[in-house]
Amino acid sequence: MSEEYEELIKRLLEIFDLAWNGPNKDQVREQFDRFLKHSNKTIQNLTVINKVLTKAELDTKERCLMLSFFYLVSVEGGFANHADLVCFLLVSQEHDLYNYYKREYVTANMDDIKEVDLYTKIQFLENHNLASFTKICDRKLRNCIAHHDFEIDETGKILIDNSAIDVEEKNMQLISFLNLTKNIFVGSRIAQRKTTKDEKLSELRSFLQARRRI
Repeated sequence: MSEEYEELIKRLLEIFDLAWNGPNKDQVREQFDRFLKHSNKTIQNLTVINKVLTKAELDTKERCLMLSFFYLVSVEGGFANHADLVCFLLVSQEHDLYNYYKREYVTANMDDIKEVDLYTKIQFLENHNLASFTKICDRKLRNCIAHHDFEIDETGKILIDNSAIDVEEKNMQLISFLNLTKNIFVGSRIAQRKTTKDEKLSELRSFLQARRRI
């Protein structure tokens, strides 16, 4: 586990622990179960789509185009869902997340948080020492794909501002990150059976190590 992800593990466990045992713990536990079901379904669906794309008889540019749209779906359906959970855990601890469209602060409710635009949520997370979480989402790439503002070169890479991007590698990194963060969330819940901060962190690390061996 890299040093960067080690810091992410500690930070997510800290946020999870405070929310899980905080004044809104009943709502947190209910919403977490809802998140986990959705996350499992999303990752399974993305895995199936990726398998289909891998086996499909497409030429280089066609495959890159399909992988580009796959990245967009992965960001909107996968990363955004995980970001929503972390935002929810922070809001449940009375951190303020503002919905600029409705001109109001959101409540500790996943449905309210989903209505906030992704850029605002990314800024909110970065303001709470979670740049290591948000950096996996390439917003420029996501926006260019969404607006069809890109070209594809002969090698099957996306060209944005004359820079070549391997979107297949981007997809692999994002799916790997989604699996990692989901396991961090699940492991953080399991770690609640321990008492001290160090015991919980040790339990979480053991869980993650066991998951990597599967």
